[in-house]
Amino acid sequence: NLEQGRPYGSLHSALLNRATPEVIDEFMRHTWGSTERVGDPAQGLGPAGDTPLMAAVRSPEMLQRLIQAGADINARNAWGKTALMTAAQANQIESVQRLLQAGADVNARTVSWQADGAGGIDNAEGAAPGRTALHYAAASAKPEVIEALVQHSALSKVSDSQGITPCT
Repeated sequence: NLEQGRPYGSLHSALLNRATPEVIDEFMRHTWGSTERVGDPAQGLGPAGDTPLMAAVRSPEMLQRLIQAGADINARNAWGKTALMTAAQANQIESVQRLLQAGADVNARTVSWQADGAGGIDNAEGAAPGRTALHYAAASAKPEVIEALVQHSALSKVSDSQGITPCT
């Protein structure tokens, strides 16, 4: 049993908790049958459909492995959040750059979402549709993350459902 004796129940969990590369390899093989090619994108997800790429943003090397294995860089969770948004929110410039270089949609927008039993943070983010990676970066990242997004044509005047624009 892959999970036996480990604090991880999925590839998403192993990545989120920064498991060793060997453990990640085991979960990739278990989830997709390979460490070289991403299989069914519906497998290995976290809560609310968070993708393995979203979980890997704090580890640019793991993020790159998933990109090279064919992970969908624009895959979204239940409210449309992408790995690029997650990397921007977490102020992870190297992951932002790798996702942008791989062709991540810099202007993808979140959608309205709420679920009973979901965490407060998830429901709060789902209650404010229309956010982009630049919204997340403007709220919590350093200028270099914002600059990287703007250099890749992020729209700075687009508002979310609450009328908030990322840059004024």
